[in-house]
Amino acid sequence: MHRGFTLIEVIVSLGIMVIVLPATTIFLLQLLEEQGTAQAELQMEQAASLILSELRTELTSASAVTISASTTGDDNGVLVFVDADGETVTIDRPTVGELRRLRFTRGADPAVYLTSNDVDVAVWRVEAVREASANALTGIQLAVDFRLLNPAVTVYRQVDFVGQTTVALAPQTDEL
Repeated sequence: MHRGFTLIEVIVSLGIMVIVLPATTIFLLQLLEEQGTAQAELQMEQAASLILSELRTELTSASAVTISASTTGDDNGVLVFVDADGETVTIDRPTVGELRRLRFTRGADPAVYLTSNDVDVAVWRVEAVREASANALTGIQLAVDFRLLNPAVTVYRQVDFVGQTTVALAPQTDEL
């Protein structure tokens, strides 16, 4: 008795592999790309959530606040406040090279960037929330749009985070 494969069995096996292997490869490559995008989205959401949470913590203990909205309509506001320790804190969105980043400056300390160097801050809008009857400052509305850069493929990945939050200020907070 002979052991082995017939020529027809080998040809049929090769034909099945030629059909199945490319489809499997394409499926796995798409799966890897989607997993990378999902991971980048999660990372972006976590970073944005942390930034907005820290700002909320800082602002609720602020003793005085001033808001400088953009006069050119380009969503480039500046937020200045006095923290619980009496230090002046400035948060703005300068352009560093071709990248717009959020910068945090406390007193005379060196500035710290809140966003990483692969995230473009497309929108940083700071608006005052006022009580209608007395026109008193009661809160601050923050809007952000973070876009993840990927220069190897395209300028932007299909990953961005758009968020908006309103921070209620303590009643004793002054307006500078």
